[in-house]
Amino acid sequence: MAEAKDQTHGSLLDGIGWTALTQMTATAAMTASSIVAARVIPVKDFGLMGVAMLALQTLEALTQSGFDQAAVQRKEISRSLLNTVWTANVLRGGGIFVVLALCAPLVSLFFRQPQITAVIVALSSTAAIRGFAHTHTVRWMRTFHFSNLFWLQTGEALVRAAVLVFCALWLRNIWALVIATIAGAAAYVSLSHFICRETLAFQWSTVEAKSLFSYGKWVTAVSIISLLMNQADNFFVARVLSLQALGYYQLAFTFAMLPISHITRVVGRVTLPGYARVLSNPSQLGEMYFNVSAAVMLLVLSLSAYLFFFAPYIIEYIVGSRWEPMLHPLRILILAGVLRSWIAIGGGLFCGIGRPDLDFRMNLWRAVALVVLGWPAVYFFQLRGISWAVVTSMLTCLPVLVHGLSSAISERTYKASRAFTVNLVCSALLGLALWAAATVLDLTLTGLIVVGALVPLVWLLALLILQRFSNIKPLQAMFDLRQPLASPTAGG
Repeated sequence: MAEAKDQTHGSLLDGIGWTALTQMTATAAMTASSIVAARVIPVKDFGLMGVAMLALQTLEALTQSGFDQAAVQRKEISRSLLNTVWTANVLRGGGIFVVLALCAPLVSLFFRQPQITAVIVALSSTAAIRGFAHTHTVRWMRTFHFSNLFWLQTGEALVRAAVLVFCALWLRNIWALVIATIAGAAAYVSLSHFICRETLAFQWSTVEAKSLFSYGKWVTAVSIISLLMNQADNFFVARVLSLQALGYYQLAFTFAMLPISHITRVVGRVTLPGYARVLSNPSQLGEMYFNVSAAVMLLVLSLSAYLFFFAPYIIEYIVGSRWEPMLHPLRILILAGVLRSWIAIGGGLFCGIGRPDLDFRMNLWRAVALVVLGWPAVYFFQLRGISWAVVTSMLTCLPVLVHGLSSAISERTYKASRAFTVNLVCSALLGLALWAAATVLDLTLTGLIVVGALVPLVWLLALLILQRFSNIKPLQAMFDLRQPLASPTAGG
């Protein structure tokens, strides 16, 4: 029996605020623990961990049901629906564990690294553990109870970070990374059931499953394509170069994708149910997309400019000079991160309005380009080559992205493009100000900290002045996100 229609709590900005707080807390915990780990664990072990995670993420992508995302689109979320999603997740997690454990020797043989067999078997247990996570989180997302998700995900991050620091200082090898990953998964599942309290049961509703599959099949397709996009470059680096090179590349990629990991994806989790709620109102849908894209890209472009300037100092003062070979790939990948954020915002709109097929078609070209260009790029130009191949693959998404946006929100496309141009100029000015300050002042570490704090404050003050006294309103989109959301309109 279906429950009463879910009621929305708060505005889009409220949801973004809670999700951003969750991400910032988790990022702070994991960054601190990762810095400790990077200083005591060999670089090669990070590469080995990357190979093991590649195997796990491959199976996860191939078996992604998309049921959770499909359930968020539903107007009403019944107990039968939650039980069906939970049953599917448990079976999927157990299947991944069994298959990966059996295939671990073959994976280690393929990569010529026999020592990772046990690592892969251990990591495969995280899939089985996460399968038991409570599915009431779907209802929280639908009704914008993101404060509950804050406690759940922050608890996981804190447990994982604490275990990583302890094990890194004790073991000083790859097993510290493995144990921390397993501990994080166990903490997430335990907390989900502690917070939700509602009892779940093994139940399979064929009617519910068919309804979820009609949407979820495109999520599965996108998941498989995402596997190619996210792991093809790691595969090429590991096979053509070395595990040490993979360690350099993966850390550079992690830093370069900070804007999309901690801004774009944060907003994406909130806008998915948000778009579904205003689907029947094209004007409000277009306005929501414009506000989201303008606000997100201003933050992404600004943080990317910051990262580009501070890249050498991040390496020298934070992770250590032994990571210096990642500098040039990092700066190239920062450009890829900007493009990826723009693509992800459009993909979020497509999924939110019930057109995940557009997201699939958009990213298909990106995957094909990376697979075709990746091997020769890394073979002839090493890490710089694969980094430029990633940028090129992002560019192939743009024609489909622009066409999809024109069809969904035609009246807002020009407005969004103009806002992107303004944001690009504002962010470039921030980068130039940082560069000028460092060049003129010949900064020490203390000077860098002062400049890193003062220049953004002056830049923000300049944006506020523009907002107040000119026709250019770079911050208006953020203010408009405070408007309350409409009642649910999407059907199940």
